[in-house]
Amino acid sequence: MSLWENILEKRQEIQGLTCNPVIDCFDKEECDQIDSNTHDAFVAMKKKNIVETIKVLKTDFSDEYCRAFQQYNEATYYLMFKNKGYTICPVPEQGDRNLKTPDYKISYGGNDFYLELKTLSFFNGSQNYYEAQDGAMASAISIDEQLAQGKRVAISSHEIAPYKKPGEGYCGSSVKYLVKILIEKITQNIKSDQFAIGDTILFIDMKQLLLMGSIEQNLLPFYFDDQYGSIASSMLWNVCFAHAGSIVLNPIEFEGKESVGGYFDKNGILVDNPFIKAIVFGCYEKRMERHLVGFVRHPGEDTVANFVNESCAYTNDDMNSMGYKYLKDIRKH
Repeated sequence: MSLWENILEKRQEIQGLTCNPVIDCFDKEECDQIDSNTHDAFVAMKKKNIVETIKVLKTDFSDEYCRAFQQYNEATYYLMFKNKGYTICPVPEQGDRNLKTPDYKISYGGNDFYLELKTLSFFNGSQNYYEAQDGAMASAISIDEQLAQGKRVAISSHEIAPYKKPGEGYCGSSVKYLVKILIEKITQNIKSDQFAIGDTILFIDMKQLLLMGSIEQNLLPFYFDDQYGSIASSMLWNVCFAHAGSIVLNPIEFEGKESVGGYFDKNGILVDNPFIKAIVFGCYEKRMERHLVGFVRHPGEDTVANFVNESCAYTNDDMNSMGYKYLKDIRKH
């Protein structure tokens, strides 16, 4: 069976009973690409790991779904750069299992540097996945009951809240909240020894998490939200470059609504972690095609910055040097 046939079989087991936000992230085109490249030992190993993991999983959510998706991303990002013509190879694990290494080595511009890939999952451990499944199951039961009562059209809905975290005053429309917990989650996933063997870029896959605003809006420190004519702080730029104590502006929900959402209480990842040379987010609008969104420190004239600017569709820096481009794009829409 192909990789996609294995994924589809698991989806069909789940469909109609509940939902699984992780299995829904696998893409047919990318699965086919993995199948077409199993002559590469690294890709073949990743496919084998995914299939063996997925086959034994039940309908109920398990952390193993996230581990399978991490393996999938390790293969797809590797193939993405290989297909773009870059010289990339996996970095073998060290004999000392306590010593972490980055995922890949890239040769570019006569220099070698490294990529460390993190696949972000839902917050709050597995709880938000369980709640999504419970909500989907209740919704499916409600639809069956409505149809049994003779209704021609049955309607039901449920919430999927990947960012919800107990005790943090969850608010999915609060920039301050989203930036704070994203910084916390990324920081928890950073191991300094993964960045110790050479210049290293941190790659963060966001497919399981929704962006607040468009990709263009997320490249700017602030953007104009035209629904009610307000200025708002962005999510991703501030995850990288926010300074504790700087003001947070939320998009307003109606005219006259206050927009000041407090002040950031944490510095961004690239402010507090000089050993990370750049951050690239894998972003998806409507969970479709992956777009690489890169952030570097100004003036960004070294080999790493050149690679980020060349390989990413969207880039900016802490001085907002590229902001003018995205303001133009936002105005067009």
